[in-house]
Amino acid sequence: FGPFFVSGFALSRFFVFGIMTSSLIQKYTGKEFRDLKPAASGPSAATKIGLFVFFVFTRAVHPTIIDASKSINEETGKKYFAYGQMTVVLGETVVTLVIASLMALVLGGMSEWRMIWKPGPMKVFSLIGFVYALGDYLEMASMGSLGGAAYQILLQSKLVITALMMWGIKGIKQTTLQWNILVLVMLSMCVYMIGGSKSGGSDGGIPIMGVFNVLLKVTVSCFCAVLSDKYMKDYKDEP
Repeated sequence: FGPFFVSGFALSRFFVFGIMTSSLIQKYTGKEFRDLKPAASGPSAATKIGLFVFFVFTRAVHPTIIDASKSINEETGKKYFAYGQMTVVLGETVVTLVIASLMALVLGGMSEWRMIWKPGPMKVFSLIGFVYALGDYLEMASMGSLGGAAYQILLQSKLVITALMMWGIKGIKQTTLQWNILVLVMLSMCVYMIGGSKSGGSDGGIPIMGVFNVLLKVTVSCFCAVLSDKYMKDYKDEP
């Protein structure tokens, strides 16, 4: 009877252990995770639409304000900047630096303010900021010979240039339909410039240097935008 006794003893131990375990384990009621906060889903759709409209509006008004700041030469009747082109660039840089420092202090205190001076990200974004400033200078130089409307139309070449840079730097390709739309935008821009060439330049032709400066400005801005998108992901924990 030895084997039967051992088997019966083992079964009784297993049965008692099962009863004790079932009494210790709590039943799942669905309320165990009620205190956990839901994962952040990002800004709402209304906030995204509002930010998009605000960004588009500011970019559309930007060339108009620059063009409105020109003075008129009483002798020739032409518009010109009565201030130095670098004045705007330097003023914008100082204001951006001051406002960004104040925002870091207000939102995160001294600890967050010190984070913006870390050597690693500071070297990267200082270089990007310098190239952005170069783009602003090119913008002022192009606006010296172009009107606000012509500049705004030429600025749409950033669509094609950005697509090409995203393809070359990040490997993101466009579909055939997207390329067709981008090419149509470029052709429309050329038609506009050719049709309105009588109103630009001193000799009634297209202001070549103005167009060249716009294309350089667009290239610089698109290059900085692609670099910013790349490195902002690498330094996403920085303020």
